[in-house]
Amino acid sequence: ALNVLLVREIRRRNQRELELAREHAALEEARAELLAEQGKLASVNQELVLSTERAEAANLAKSQFLAQMSHELRTPLHAVIGFSELISHHVSPMRSAGQIAGYADDIMKSGRHLLELINSILDLSKVESGTANLAEDEVRLYEVITDSLTTIRGHAIETGVTVDTSLPTDLPLVRGDITKLRQIFINLLSNAVKFTQRGGSVTVSGRREPDGGFAVIVADTGIGMTTAELEIAMEPFGQVENSLARSFEGTGLGLPLARRMTELHGGRLTLRSVKGVGTTVEVYLPASRMLWPSEARGPQDTPVGTER
Repeated sequence: ALNVLLVREIRRRNQRELELAREHAALEEARAELLAEQGKLASVNQELVLSTERAEAANLAKSQFLAQMSHELRTPLHAVIGFSELISHHVSPMRSAGQIAGYADDIMKSGRHLLELINSILDLSKVESGTANLAEDEVRLYEVITDSLTTIRGHAIETGVTVDTSLPTDLPLVRGDITKLRQIFINLLSNAVKFTQRGGSVTVSGRREPDGGFAVIVADTGIGMTTAELEIAMEPFGQVENSLARSFEGTGLGLPLARRMTELHGGRLTLRSVKGVGTTVEVYLPASRMLWPSEARGPQDTPVGTER
């Protein structure tokens, strides 16, 4: 009986050793496969890093190229615009003088439109390439907004769009770049007027945030956008309406440029839109750039009324 039990135990142990050997072989095989996958993953990661570096280098080269070309293109454009304006206003009295003046006026308008596009590309290129600098001045936010409203008021009247302002009387001073701040609000207001139908309205308001920052809100009753269209609109050269019969002219640089210039000031630009109802754009500037001296009111003591 003891011999039988001993034989059975030996067989059981031999069988267990065989099972352990098979499991060990399977583990070794899995380990080899894992090492192979790790090698492949390391290779893929290296390729991704190289691709990212190449893409960043290409993007930087593109931005530098655009910045250089934009700068070079502006010089002859200024000459074209200047001479066309001269011809338009000082054409000699002759039978075809009116027609010539009309042609010169068309050249001047097209040249200015192209110059505006080139300036936008130049500004965006500088921001993307990291060469854009801020002039750190104490800027009256009230004056920046009213100057921007003055710029777009003529187009608003021409298109039958009402522009209302509802701003606090204690608008702060902002430590920032007055040119870039003005460009932010001109772009936003121009878009709001452009995409609002006759009889619609654009409202500019402001709000002091709990953290000490300040938000300027531009809301319109225009055509609005869907969530997918918002994503397109925030990309450089993004055009929501891409058909050949596009109703609204534009370069697709206004919103991306406004967002990047807001971010240069440490702020953020957010959009909310409903298709067929309108769009609201909020520009938040951080508390670190706000100056709230109680005595620095100036023209801001007078409440801002409604502009039409």
